[in-house]
Amino acid sequence: MSNNQIQRGEKMKKNNQEGFSIVELLVVCVILGTLSAMAVPLYKKAIIGTENGAMFAMIKIMLQEQTNFYTQKGRYGRLDEINSVYGGGFGATVDNTIVRNKFTFSMTGSSTPPTDAELKESFTVVATRTVDNSEFPYVIQVTPSGEIEQILP
Repeated sequence: MSNNQIQRGEKMKKNNQEGFSIVELLVVCVILGTLSAMAVPLYKKAIIGTENGAMFAMIKIMLQEQTNFYTQKGRYGRLDEINSVYGGGFGATVDNTIVRNKFTFSMTGSSTPPTDAELKESFTVVATRTVDNSEFPYVIQVTPSGEIEQILP
């Protein structure tokens, strides 16, 4: 064997030992796929929980604004009135509702919108999450007593 042939053989050995084999790459892909499959649902669940928490905090602020409105006017306010007093910070007013992100806030009672006579006595605001295909509905309501009740789920 000549020196040239020996050098070529060593180069071939070095070239064969560099890089990853296809099996190693497949194993890494399977591991990454498994981790991703577990992480995405947890991430989505965390986002939904955060949105629900933000809405819960917003409905508490809405309750405070209703109390202030009652002190000034002698009755509770309709959603459009409360939203305008708050500078539109609750969301976009659409008819007798307020829409903010995935939530719709509405007032319930014997009439829609509630009359001034009804609003002298009480009010009920219901917040409902609009449901995507993979989500569960989330509905809570608040009354003047400060009681926030989760209706769904």
